Amino acid sequence: MFLYFFRYSHIKPVDSMKKKALILGIVSVLLSVILASTISSLGDTTYLNKTIHSIPREWSGLDADKAVKYDASKVDLAVIELNFRLRNEIAEPEMSTAQLATLPAGITSFDGDVYSYLSVDTEKMSDEDLMYMDITFKVQKRWLGENNRANEDIVLYYYLDGEWLPLTTRVHALVDTYVMYKSTSFNFGTFAVSFRQVEKTDSGSDIEAVETTKADAPKISPIKTPKIIVEKPKPAPKTESLRGVSVFLIIVILLIYYYYIRDMSGKRVTKNKRKNKNR
Repeated sequence: MFLYFFRYSHIKPVDSMKKKALILGIVSVLLSVILASTISSLGDTTYLNKTIHSIPREWSGLDADKAVKYDASKVDLAVIELNFRLRNEIAEPEMSTAQLATLPAGITSFDGDVYSYLSVDTEKMSDEDLMYMDITFKVQKRWLGENNRANEDIVLYYYLDGEWLPLTTRVHALVDTYVMYKSTSFNFGTFAVSFRQVEKTDSGSDIEAVETTKADAPKISPIKTPKIIVEKPKPAPKTESLRGVSVFLIIVILLIYYYYIRDMSGKRVTKNKRKNKNR
């Protein structure tokens, strides 16, 4: 529509100031679209687009088959608490957990909406030493509502050898704007908080992904999450989306400039003809 206006503006003259204001308005709207697109594309590999580390915990020693609690609630991250037992006695073990905005290199992204990636890292403790680990974490009710999902649809997934394995997950409590969950894992490593997935059989019917239990829990050590130095990494932008929008903006601006210059040139020619005629 605005191209039509610039093309036929010599038929219906418009005040030059109004035309300049219109140009600035159009460019402002386009820049706003670009900015919104840029912000959205720089953001969410996860809903919680922020990496936060808990305070590492060290013990002088841990006994076998003894309940151990790791409290991560002092830091505002998705993981609240870890409760675990070890098969073996361990001297001077260490543990830390983190909420990850993006996954480290070498770990395949989860295929689906992700609330947050989590990691549980240890020193001097391995999966072979772990009897079990109960993970307490929280999810914002708003995220569930935005995705039209029920509280019971949340599942914690564990990463192993290129696959995300669903773990038994249950609603633990409702606290203010959060739903609290508990999930049981038999490995340390990297996790993803997402929705319960439904798989398709060859016949086309739906089946729910089978949750991993203690009986079939993998005994292979997972890829350990490397230490992350940058606290708030910036995810790589979606360059294809940005490139397309940028090209569109350049084309529009060039078209505006072309029609504006052509219109002004036409006015100059008309003005010169009038001057020559008056002479």
